[in-house]
Amino acid sequence: MEMVVIVGFPYAFLDDYIKNKISYFNKIFNGNGYFYAYQEPAFRKANQAAGRPIRKLSDKGAIIFLDERYAKSDYIFPISLIG
Repeated sequence: MEMVVIVGFPYAFLDDYIKNKISYFNKIFNGNGYFYAYQEPAFRKANQAAGRPIRKLSDKGAIIFLDERYAKSDYIFPISLIG
């Protein structure tokens, strides 16, 4: 693979399961349930997709994030998720 284009964020459908998960994580993580149950999994999926074209040091590839939200500070990947 030589190029990956990520269009938008791969958010899960906000159904009752995700809403309950957000509520539960709010109790566990001091009100950060939305991040841990909804945003973080989307960030992880986008990060995983971005890593597809480059598997070793000698690989070359283009990674294009085609959504303006990737440039906003609210959506910047936390350092702990990049790896």
